[in-house]
Amino acid sequence: MISALLVNEISAVMLLSTIAIFSSFEWRKCFLVPKKRRNIFLIVSIILLFSGLILAFQLEASTLRRIGNVLCIISIIQILLYLFSLIKTFPPDWFAKIGPGILYIILPTIAAIYFLLENFELHRYLLLSFIIINWSNDTMAYFGGKLYGRNPLAPTISPKKTIEGSITGLIFGIVSFYLCNLFFNFELNNVAITIIAIAIVIAGALGDLFESSLKRLVQIKDSGKLLPGHGGFLDRFDSFYFVLPVGILLYYTFIHRS
Repeated sequence: MISALLVNEISAVMLLSTIAIFSSFEWRKCFLVPKKRRNIFLIVSIILLFSGLILAFQLEASTLRRIGNVLCIISIIQILLYLFSLIKTFPPDWFAKIGPGILYIILPTIAAIYFLLENFELHRYLLLSFIIINWSNDTMAYFGGKLYGRNPLAPTISPKKTIEGSITGLIFGIVSFYLCNLFFNFELNNVAITIIAIAIVIAGALGDLFESSLKRLVQIKDSGKLLPGHGGFLDRFDSFYFVLPVGILLYYTFIHRS
Protein backbone atom coordinates (compact mmCIF):
# COMPACT_ATOMS: atom_id res chain seq x y z
CA MET A 1 0.00 0.00 0.00
CA ILE A 2 2.76 2.44 0.92
CA SER A 3 4.73 1.62 -2.24
CA ALA A 4 1.72 2.09 -4.51
CA LEU A 5 0.93 5.43 -2.87
CA LEU A 6 4.45 6.80 -3.28
CA VAL A 7 5.74 5.45 -6.63
CA ASN A 8 3.78 7.61 -9.09
CA GLU A 9 0.37 9.11 -9.83
CA ILE A 10 -0.94 6.07 -11.71
CA SER A 11 -0.09 3.55 -8.98
CA ALA A 12 -1.54 5.82 -6.28
CA VAL A 13 -4.78 6.38 -8.20
CA MET A 14 -5.07 2.65 -8.93
CA LEU A 15 -4.59 1.87 -5.23
CA LEU A 16 -7.32 4.25 -4.08
CA SER A 17 -9.68 3.14 -6.85
CA THR A 18 -9.15 -0.54 -6.08
CA ILE A 19 -9.88 -0.03 -2.38
CA ALA A 20 -13.04 1.92 -3.26
CA ILE A 21 -14.30 -0.69 -5.74
CA PHE A 22 -13.85 -3.62 -3.34
CA SER A 23 -15.38 -1.56 -0.52
CA SER A 24 -18.37 -0.78 -2.75
CA PHE A 25 -18.90 -4.47 -3.49
CA GLU A 26 -18.90 -5.20 0.25
CA TRP A 27 -21.30 -2.34 0.99
CA ARG A 28 -23.59 -3.69 -1.72
CA LYS A 29 -23.44 -7.20 -0.32
CA CYS A 30 -23.70 -6.42 3.40
CA PHE A 31 -25.77 -3.29 3.81
CA LEU A 32 -28.19 -3.19 0.87
CA VAL A 33 -30.77 -5.97 1.10
CA PRO A 34 -33.12 -5.41 -1.92
CA LYS A 35 -31.42 -6.63 -5.11
CA LYS A 36 -32.57 -3.57 -7.09
CA ARG A 37 -30.87 -1.27 -4.61
CA ARG A 38 -27.70 -3.35 -4.76
CA ASN A 39 -27.42 -3.05 -8.53
CA ILE A 40 -28.28 0.65 -8.57
CA PHE A 41 -25.70 1.39 -5.90
CA LEU A 42 -22.94 -0.48 -7.72
CA ILE A 43 -23.72 1.07 -11.10
CA VAL A 44 -23.89 4.61 -9.70
CA SER A 45 -20.72 4.11 -7.67
CA ILE A 46 -18.70 2.83 -10.63
CA ILE A 47 -19.99 5.57 -12.94
CA LEU A 48 -19.15 8.30 -10.43
CA LEU A 49 -15.71 6.87 -9.69
CA PHE A 50 -14.66 6.47 -13.31
CA SER A 51 -16.17 9.83 -14.31
CA GLY A 52 -14.14 11.40 -11.52
CA LEU A 53 -11.00 9.62 -12.77
CA ILE A 54 -11.48 10.84 -16.32
CA LEU A 55 -11.92 14.42 -15.14
CA ALA A 56 -8.99 14.14 -12.75
CA PHE A 57 -6.42 14.00 -15.54
CA GLN A 58 -8.00 16.86 -17.51
CA LEU A 59 -8.70 19.55 -14.91
CA GLU A 60 -6.30 22.23 -13.70
CA ALA A 61 -4.86 22.04 -10.19
CA SER A 62 -7.00 24.91 -8.88
CA THR A 63 -10.17 23.24 -10.17
CA LEU A 64 -9.16 19.93 -8.63
CA ARG A 65 -8.77 21.69 -5.30
CA ARG A 66 -12.17 23.39 -5.46
CA ILE A 67 -14.04 20.24 -6.45
CA GLY A 68 -12.13 18.17 -3.91
CA ASN A 69 -13.03 20.61 -1.14
CA VAL A 70 -16.73 20.43 -2.04
CA LEU A 71 -16.62 16.62 -1.97
CA CYS A 72 -14.87 16.73 1.41
CA ILE A 73 -17.50 19.08 2.84
CA ILE A 74 -20.33 16.80 1.67
CA SER A 75 -18.60 13.78 3.19
CA ILE A 76 -18.01 15.61 6.46
CA ILE A 77 -21.71 16.47 6.66
CA GLN A 78 -22.42 12.73 6.78
CA ILE A 79 -19.78 12.30 9.50
CA LEU A 80 -21.53 15.00 11.56
CA LEU A 81 -24.88 13.30 10.95
CA TYR A 82 -23.44 10.06 12.25
CA LEU A 83 -22.02 11.83 15.31
CA PHE A 84 -25.47 13.32 15.90
CA SER A 85 -26.98 9.83 15.58
CA LEU A 86 -24.69 8.58 18.37
CA ILE A 87 -25.71 11.43 20.67
CA LYS A 88 -29.43 11.17 19.91
CA THR A 89 -29.47 7.36 19.47
CA PHE A 90 -30.54 7.80 15.86
CA PRO A 91 -31.28 4.42 14.18
CA PRO A 92 -28.22 3.21 12.21
CA ASP A 93 -30.38 1.72 9.44
CA TRP A 94 -30.78 5.26 8.06
CA PHE A 95 -27.17 4.98 6.80
CA ALA A 96 -27.56 1.52 5.23
CA LYS A 97 -28.71 2.94 1.92
CA ILE A 98 -27.41 3.95 -1.52
CA GLY A 99 -26.73 7.63 -0.80
CA PRO A 100 -24.80 7.19 2.45
CA GLY A 101 -22.72 4.44 0.83
CA ILE A 102 -21.69 6.78 -1.98
CA LEU A 103 -20.94 9.61 0.46
CA TYR A 104 -18.95 7.22 2.64
CA ILE A 105 -16.84 5.49 -0.03
CA ILE A 106 -16.88 7.18 -3.43
CA LEU A 107 -16.77 10.89 -2.61
CA PRO A 108 -13.79 10.69 -0.22
CA THR A 109 -11.94 8.52 -2.75
CA ILE A 110 -12.42 11.03 -5.57
CA ALA A 111 -11.45 13.87 -3.21
CA ALA A 112 -8.25 12.01 -2.27
CA ILE A 113 -7.40 11.37 -5.93
CA TYR A 114 -7.89 15.07 -6.76
CA PHE A 115 -5.79 16.00 -3.74
CA LEU A 116 -2.98 13.73 -4.94
CA LEU A 117 -3.00 14.93 -8.52
CA GLU A 118 -3.02 18.61 -7.58
CA ASN A 119 0.51 18.32 -6.18
CA PHE A 120 1.65 14.71 -6.19
CA GLU A 121 5.19 15.33 -4.94
CA LEU A 122 3.93 16.83 -1.66
CA HIS A 123 0.42 15.46 -1.22
CA ARG A 124 1.39 11.78 -1.48
CA TYR A 125 3.34 12.25 1.76
CA LEU A 126 0.44 14.11 3.35
CA LEU A 127 -1.96 11.26 2.55
CA LEU A 128 0.58 8.81 3.89
CA SER A 129 0.85 10.93 7.06
CA PHE A 130 -2.93 10.87 7.52
CA ILE A 131 -2.78 7.08 7.29
CA ILE A 132 0.15 6.94 9.72
CA ILE A 133 -1.79 9.05 12.25
CA ASN A 134 -4.70 6.65 11.96
CA TRP A 135 -2.48 3.56 12.20
CA SER A 136 -0.64 5.00 15.21
CA ASN A 137 -3.93 5.74 16.93
CA ASP A 138 -5.35 2.26 16.21
CA THR A 139 -2.21 0.42 17.30
CA MET A 140 -1.52 2.35 20.49
CA ALA A 141 -5.21 2.49 21.44
CA TYR A 142 -5.19 -1.30 21.30
CA PHE A 143 -2.14 -1.60 23.53
CA GLY A 144 -3.33 1.16 25.84
CA GLY A 145 -6.69 -0.55 26.21
CA LYS A 146 -5.05 -3.91 26.88
CA LEU A 147 -2.66 -2.52 29.48
CA TYR A 148 -4.91 -0.24 31.52
CA GLY A 149 -8.28 0.08 29.83
CA ARG A 150 -11.15 0.15 32.31
CA ASN A 151 -13.97 2.34 31.02
CA PRO A 152 -15.74 1.38 27.76
CA LEU A 153 -15.94 4.05 25.07
CA ALA A 154 -19.07 2.85 23.23
CA PRO A 155 -20.17 -0.44 24.83
CA THR A 156 -23.27 -0.97 22.71
CA ILE A 157 -21.39 -0.56 19.41
CA SER A 158 -17.81 -1.67 20.05
CA PRO A 159 -17.50 -3.13 23.57
CA LYS A 160 -13.72 -3.69 23.44
CA LYS A 161 -12.84 -0.02 22.95
CA THR A 162 -11.96 1.90 26.12
CA ILE A 163 -11.58 5.57 27.00
CA GLU A 164 -8.04 4.93 28.31
CA GLY A 165 -7.05 3.24 25.07
CA SER A 166 -8.52 6.09 23.02
CA ILE A 167 -6.53 8.69 24.97
CA THR A 168 -3.34 6.67 24.43
CA GLY A 169 -4.06 6.44 20.72
CA LEU A 170 -4.74 10.18 20.53
CA ILE A 171 -1.41 11.06 22.12
CA PHE A 172 0.56 8.83 19.77
CA GLY A 173 -1.46 10.07 16.79
CA ILE A 174 -0.39 13.65 17.54
CA VAL A 175 3.24 12.62 18.10
CA SER A 176 3.28 10.70 14.81
CA PHE A 177 2.12 13.77 12.87
CA TYR A 178 4.76 15.93 14.54
CA LEU A 179 7.37 13.45 13.32
CA CYS A 180 5.85 13.34 9.82
CA ASN A 181 5.90 17.14 9.68
CA LEU A 182 9.61 17.14 10.52
CA PHE A 183 10.52 14.25 8.24
CA PHE A 184 8.49 15.31 5.18
CA ASN A 185 8.92 19.06 5.75
CA PHE A 186 5.27 20.13 5.52
CA GLU A 187 6.10 23.42 7.27
CA LEU A 188 2.95 23.27 9.41
CA ASN A 189 2.97 25.11 12.74
CA ASN A 190 2.33 23.36 16.04
CA VAL A 191 -1.30 24.49 16.24
CA ALA A 192 -2.07 23.12 12.78
CA ILE A 193 -0.31 19.83 13.53
CA THR A 194 -2.19 19.33 16.78
CA ILE A 195 -5.63 20.25 15.42
CA ILE A 196 -5.26 18.14 12.26
CA ALA A 197 -4.00 15.13 14.23
CA ILE A 198 -6.78 15.35 16.82
CA ALA A 199 -9.42 15.71 14.11
CA ILE A 200 -8.04 12.72 12.18
CA VAL A 201 -7.98 10.56 15.32
CA ILE A 202 -11.59 11.48 16.11
CA ALA A 203 -12.65 10.94 12.48
CA GLY A 204 -10.89 7.57 12.42
CA ALA A 205 -12.63 6.46 15.60
CA LEU A 206 -16.00 7.55 14.21
CA GLY A 207 -15.33 5.71 10.95
CA ASP A 208 -14.60 2.54 12.89
CA LEU A 209 -17.76 2.94 14.96
CA PHE A 210 -19.76 3.72 11.81
CA GLU A 211 -18.99 0.39 10.18
CA SER A 212 -19.30 -1.47 13.50
CA SER A 213 -22.80 -0.09 14.03
CA LEU A 214 -23.83 -1.16 10.53
CA LYS A 215 -22.40 -4.65 11.05
CA ARG A 216 -24.35 -4.95 14.28
CA LEU A 217 -27.47 -3.84 12.42
CA VAL A 218 -27.18 -6.71 9.92
CA GLN A 219 -25.60 -9.07 12.49
CA ILE A 220 -22.32 -9.90 10.76
CA LYS A 221 -18.79 -10.10 12.15
CA ASP A 222 -16.80 -9.13 9.04
CA SER A 223 -17.71 -7.34 5.81
CA GLY A 224 -15.75 -9.91 3.78
CA LYS A 225 -12.88 -12.41 3.73
CA LEU A 226 -10.55 -10.93 1.12
CA LEU A 227 -7.93 -9.68 3.61
CA PRO A 228 -6.76 -12.52 5.89
CA GLY A 229 -6.47 -11.37 9.48
CA HIS A 230 -8.58 -8.28 8.82
CA GLY A 231 -11.79 -9.51 7.19
CA GLY A 232 -12.99 -7.39 4.29
CA PHE A 233 -11.91 -4.09 2.77
CA LEU A 234 -14.47 -2.18 4.81
CA ASP A 235 -13.14 -3.82 7.97
CA ARG A 236 -9.63 -2.59 7.16
CA PHE A 237 -10.47 0.81 5.65
CA ASP A 238 -13.60 1.78 7.61
CA SER A 239 -11.87 4.71 9.34
CA PHE A 240 -9.95 5.57 6.14
CA TYR A 241 -13.05 7.04 4.50
CA PHE A 242 -13.74 9.40 7.40
CA VAL A 243 -10.08 10.37 7.80
CA LEU A 244 -9.53 11.45 4.18
CA PRO A 245 -12.05 14.34 3.89
CA VAL A 246 -11.25 15.66 7.37
CA GLY A 247 -7.47 15.63 6.84
CA ILE A 248 -7.63 17.13 3.35
CA LEU A 249 -10.03 19.95 4.23
CA LEU A 250 -8.17 20.93 7.39
CA TYR A 251 -4.83 20.94 5.58
CA TYR A 252 -6.21 23.23 2.90
CA THR A 253 -7.70 25.46 5.60
CA PHE A 254 -4.40 25.95 7.41
CA ILE A 255 -2.37 26.35 4.21
CA HIS A 256 -4.80 28.98 2.93
CA ARG A 257 -4.57 30.92 6.21
CA SER A 258 -0.80 30.80 6.19
